[in-house]
Amino acid sequence: PGKIIFDSADNLYVSWWSSTTTGGNSYKPFQITSWDSTGLLRWSVSVTYSQLDGVGSICVDAADNLYAVSDSTDGFGNIAQQITRLNSADGSVVWSRTMAFGVGLTVPTDVAAYGSTVYVCGGYLNNYPVPTRTFGYLKGYGPAGNVVYTRTDDGGQMEIYWGMMLSNCGTIYVTGTIAQQI
Repeated sequence: PGKIIFDSADNLYVSWWSSTTTGGNSYKPFQITSWDSTGLLRWSVSVTYSQLDGVGSICVDAADNLYAVSDSTDGFGNIAQQITRLNSADGSVVWSRTMAFGVGLTVPTDVAAYGSTVYVCGGYLNNYPVPTRTFGYLKGYGPAGNVVYTRTDDGGQMEIYWGMMLSNCGTIYVTGTIAQQI
């Protein structure tokens, strides 16, 4: 799964992943390809953070800056969120940030922008003391990669934000899963 978006000049961006094996290790590089409004290929990049990369999502902000979010592993079974700002003209990396809530799985599911702030939502599985609690999270980043907003929610045994939308006035709507023991 990936995402298809347009910027204000009608350039098309598509995120996807492919699977390769190198030296016995399986990699899923995060791919982003861009075409102009006439269908001419502008660029295609592969962003590999680790062995378990997967496509999270992509978006553009009000200034047509391109953002990509996916997960990455540290090699010890912990998965973190990776957010990257790319130059929309050529796909080069402007900055990249890793975010994890600690030991466990921090899995991003969607990214959206309002003005110059980019929001990432997902879920965090707490592996301590046992992997039984999942928290939904929402994190906002400024254009320089600085964190400007953080929220986590614990709705019970499992809460994950699967997707979000930002209204024209900046209200954030999230959809997710909440499971509670009865």
